[in-house]
Amino acid sequence: MSSLTLNGVYKLDNDVAVEGVLRVSGALSARELKAEKLIVSGVVKARNVQAGEAVVNGILQAQSMAVDDMYVVGRVRVSRLTAGNVRIIGSFLIDGFKGGLFEARMTDYSRAWILDARRVEIRSAMPSISGVGRARGALGEVRAENLYAEYVIIDNIYAAHVRLGPAVRVSGRLEYSDGLELDQYVMLDREPVKTGRRPKAS
Repeated sequence: MSSLTLNGVYKLDNDVAVEGVLRVSGALSARELKAEKLIVSGVVKARNVQAGEAVVNGILQAQSMAVDDMYVVGRVRVSRLTAGNVRIIGSFLIDGFKGGLFEARMTDYSRAWILDARRVEIRSAMPSISGVGRARGALGEVRAENLYAEYVIIDNIYAAHVRLGPAVRVSGRLEYSDGLELDQYVMLDREPVKTGRRPKAS
C-alpha cells in the first residue's frame, strides 16, 4: 500500500503497514504502525511505531518508537524512543531516548528518565522575564556531547559541553570534559567535576 488516510476513530487489533504516507486525522489505536512517513492530526496510540519521518500535531503514545526524524506540536509519551532528530513544542513523557538530537520547548510539565544523545536542548516555551521561575520539567540522567537546559530539575549530567540556563537544579552528579557555563540562578547540590574523558556519542 503506497499511502493511506484514516479519518475518524479506529481501534484496530492488527498492524498497519504503509510503504508511503500514513495520514491519521482523528483517533487511531493499533498494535503496530509502520510507514515511510507518518502524519498525525489528532491522537495515535500504538505498541510499536516505525517511521522514516513522523509529524505529529496532537498526541502520540507508544511503548517503543524508532524514527529518523520526528516533529511534534503537542504531546508525546513513549517508553523507548530511538531517533536521529527529535523536535518538540509541547510536552513529553519519555522513559528512555537514544539518538542524535533531542530538542524541546516545553509548554507543560515534561519528564524523561534517560536522554542519551549527541545534542540535547531543553527550553521553556514561556521563560520568566526576570530569569527566576519554577522548573517545568524533570530529567533523570543526561548523556550528551552538547547540553543546554533551562527550567528543569536534572538528577545526573555526563557531557562534554554543558550550558545551564535559568531555573535549573542538578541534584546529583555533574561531570563535564570540555566546557561548563552556569546561569546565576542555577542550583547545584554537588560541586561539578571536570573529567578527562568525553561521553560516548550515541
